[in-house]
Amino acid sequence: MLKSIVSEYRDYARIHSEVVLYSDKYGVAGTSDNVFEVSTKGNFCDVSDFKTNISKGIQFFDPYGKFMLEPVSHLSSANYQKYSLQMSIYGVMIEDLFKKKIRQLWIHFVPKDNPLDHKRIPCPFLRTDAIAVLEHFQAQRDKVKGELIDTYQEPTF
Repeated sequence: MLKSIVSEYRDYARIHSEVVLYSDKYGVAGTSDNVFEVSTKGNFCDVSDFKTNISKGIQFFDPYGKFMLEPVSHLSSANYQKYSLQMSIYGVMIEDLFKKKIRQLWIHFVPKDNPLDHKRIPCPFLRTDAIAVLEHFQAQRDKVKGELIDTYQEPTF
C-alpha cells in the first residue's frame, strides 16, 4: 500500500499543505488543503481538498432538482457541483498566485463511518463559472461599499 501512495505523488516537485489563497483583484480568500507543483511536463499545479464531514456522501445531482443561483444557475445544487466550483475558485487564485496552470482538481472524500474507504474524486476546472461568481460577488461588494459611502455622515459631537 505504501508503494502505491508513494508512486501517486512521484510527479510532484513540491507539495504545499494548508495553502492560504487570496485574490486582491476579487477581494476573496480561502484555504486549500493541498497544492501540488507538477515537476514534469511544464508549468502546472494540481489541487486537492479533503471532505470529511458529509453525512450523505458526495451527491452528483440534487435529489430535489434544485439549481444554484445566478450567475451559475445552470449548475445543480448537489454538493459535488458546489465543491467543484469551490475548487475552481481556488484554481483561479492559484493560477494568479503561482503563475501556473491548473492540470487537475480533485476532492479527497473520507467517509465518517469508514475512513479507510476514502476516494479521490476528480472535479472539472470550471474556470469560466468561477470567474463569473468572483465577478458577481465583487460587483455586489462594490455596490454595498458605494451605498455605505453615500450614506455615511460625519458624527456630530
